[in-house]
Amino acid sequence: MKQSVVRSLAGTLKTCVIFVTFFIVSVTTSLGQGTIKDTIVNCKFFAPSYSFQEPAASLAKEFGWNNALGASFYFKFGHNILLGVDGNYFFGNDIRDDSLFKYITAYGGGVIGTEGVYSNVALYERGYNVTARIGKVYPIFHSNHNSGLVVTFGAGFIQQKIRIVVINSDIPELQGDYLKGYDHLTNGPTLSQYVGYMHLGRNNLENFDIGLEAFEGFTKNRRAYNFDSMGPITSIQYDVLIGIKLGFILPFYRDVSRIIYTY
Repeated sequence: MKQSVVRSLAGTLKTCVIFVTFFIVSVTTSLGQGTIKDTIVNCKFFAPSYSFQEPAASLAKEFGWNNALGASFYFKFGHNILLGVDGNYFFGNDIRDDSLFKYITAYGGGVIGTEGVYSNVALYERGYNVTARIGKVYPIFHSNHNSGLVVTFGAGFIQQKIRIVVINSDIPELQGDYLKGYDHLTNGPTLSQYVGYMHLGRNNLENFDIGLEAFEGFTKNRRAYNFDSMGPITSIQYDVLIGIKLGFILPFYRDVSRIIYTY
């Protein structure tokens, strides 16, 4: 299982490197063809995004890598200051906690349903986070004052749990409210950092950002009783997510007459 996860992670990282290379080449080419040249343009922008995330610290004991779909909304002010909010819905199927059903598992290693046969139980990771952010764009190509290295810091809320699906039989222990004793619903405050590259070009197809994003959650199990631990879990968890994020930016300029293009 670990080898397959490592291979999957290596393949995804390779793909992301190719994406980064492609976009950097596109940026350097577009800078010679035409970009926003006026000093610093104030604007609002909306950015849907995709992230590939790997957990660390306490979260790595329960989940493997996941995918995340998200969206951001930012105000870009003078001096390239950014202020905004973003949210992500993350999901995966790499559940590492193999002791979740230890008290209802038969000697054969499976869970027996009402029909007296082993049932297939599928486990999925589900979660979301919402973050308020502040940051700044640092131009690294002098021909475009609105593109460059972007750094943001944020604080917000994160939640994750195990989604349990019984496939081919009924299991009384995994029905109704009993599921809450196994899903490990956990949430709490989170901090976040993002470092990447943002480009605002002459058309919407050239507007994007790509970089590394990290979340550090200080979370707690919210269930009153967990069957695998035979009681509540009261300790504070330190949950970390580190991911590669790619977003496409849709800007809304306040005064398009101030935008000058060069060719």
